[in-house]
Amino acid sequence: MIIFLFRLILLMLLFLPALLIPATPAAAQLRGASSWLSGEMGKQRVSLNYSVTGDPTARDVQGQPGRDFQTLENKVRITVPISQDDGHEWLLTGRLMAWNIRTQAVLPTTSEAFPGHLWDLGFGTAYRKRFDNGWIGGIAVDLGSAGDKPFFSKDETTLSVNLFTRIPHDGQNALMLFLNYNNNREFWAHVPIPGIGYVFQKDRRYRVAVGVPFLLAEFRPWRGLGLECAYFPVRTVHGGINYELVKDLKIYGNFDWGNDEFFRADRTDKDKRLFYYEKRLTTGVSYRFHRRFLLDLGGGYVFDRMYFEGKDYSDRDFNRLDIQDGPFGRVRINLDF
Repeated sequence: MIIFLFRLILLMLLFLPALLIPATPAAAQLRGASSWLSGEMGKQRVSLNYSVTGDPTARDVQGQPGRDFQTLENKVRITVPISQDDGHEWLLTGRLMAWNIRTQAVLPTTSEAFPGHLWDLGFGTAYRKRFDNGWIGGIAVDLGSAGDKPFFSKDETTLSVNLFTRIPHDGQNALMLFLNYNNNREFWAHVPIPGIGYVFQKDRRYRVAVGVPFLLAEFRPWRGLGLECAYFPVRTVHGGINYELVKDLKIYGNFDWGNDEFFRADRTDKDKRLFYYEKRLTTGVSYRFHRRFLLDLGGGYVFDRMYFEGKDYSDRDFNRLDIQDGPFGRVRINLDF
């Protein structure tokens, strides 16, 4: 009876590993989830991912003549397996995201200078275990800080806690139920959100996880061609296509609609956050060397860029900055050990 109750609790308090790191773009969530949805365990490697993205020229700020805006974004993610086999996995994760912003713009409602630096960094751990009946349950925790002065006080701390399981059904398919707490979510921060979904998988040809409130899908209709899409509430969308020209050399095109949230240390209302929204069209080429090293060179066009400060999206006219559309460039490397 005790074992049954424990498994029942895991069944009701669940979460998809795709949301292991909070405020992650849908494309990254899709990549992170793909190795988990199959139910395979014991195959994690030490992984280091670094990317740098930047504006080649300064952009105009709407309504602020003579005050331009230029960003350089650095992101580092690391995953380290501590212990694993075909029945369990224990991972440590780390992330560092830093935006260097060159601007003379001010927050228009309060006339405060726009921050020259924004940070989002944190550390986490995840544990999964396969039970005798084939269910997989576990927990993932991420603690960090997001703002212009990370860890300035407890009011800039971010916390994400997830409990999850996977219930196999009909071959490689599985039922997914989940619950997530996140104090820096785009919507309903601090509110635990449950959900339910189902994973359909057919060899390497397709993998689809559909449910409330998410969608993840990967298709390989024929050799060399890959299609993918993802949606997470409310305004996180990814769609992509890639084609393998020769072994390990791919070209790709993506559309992404994403957002980030930060806490300014000097804000007068501790419940308000600095929101950033954008849409991106990206094209590029990637090449994998010896299975351990991947180099990705890309670029494209970023548009509908908007910063504002408030409690949620309904406050988008307070301290709002609209940044001019324009091109961007990106370099990404991934190392697996």
